[in-house]
Amino acid sequence: MKRRLVFVSMFILGLLGVAFAQDVTGIPSLDPSKLGADVFALGGAVLFSVQFIKRQFERRGTPLAPAVTLALTFGLAEVISAGLFYARFGAKFGELPPPWSWVVFGGLAAAVAAGFRDFVVALVERRALASTLIVSPGALDMSVGMTSGGNVTPGKTGFVKLEGHQ
Repeated sequence: MKRRLVFVSMFILGLLGVAFAQDVTGIPSLDPSKLGADVFALGGAVLFSVQFIKRQFERRGTPLAPAVTLALTFGLAEVISAGLFYARFGAKFGELPPPWSWVVFGGLAAAVAAGFRDFVVALVERRALASTLIVSPGALDMSVGMTSGGNVTPGKTGFVKLEGHQ
């Protein structure tokens, strides 16, 4: 155990050495002009903000409905976009006149935030479905289910259903 701890510590120190040797000009910052210059940056900020707000409601026991979450995403993106625009940090979309340029910018940021979250959730759910184990009736030893206290019954689709197991 002690040898494993020493190995893990040395590995982490080696990774830190490699990390400190890298160029640091690309470190993300909280500069508002970068949020106002890129729809995806503002969308990411809105995504994390909405997820934080959702978690607070879930911890209190009152989860937000999906429609409320989308309205919150759109509203927050529009408010931040308007604030960035009127503080002269950008948030302009093309050559549109002033009220429409930040409205479209905020709407696209909200779409990025909502779409990216849904995309990630779909990937995670697809990964969970792909890793589901399906056992055919012939591959299962029927005596195992009977000796452990559970009932083994064939399901409607021909697959075996184990009852009494957690």
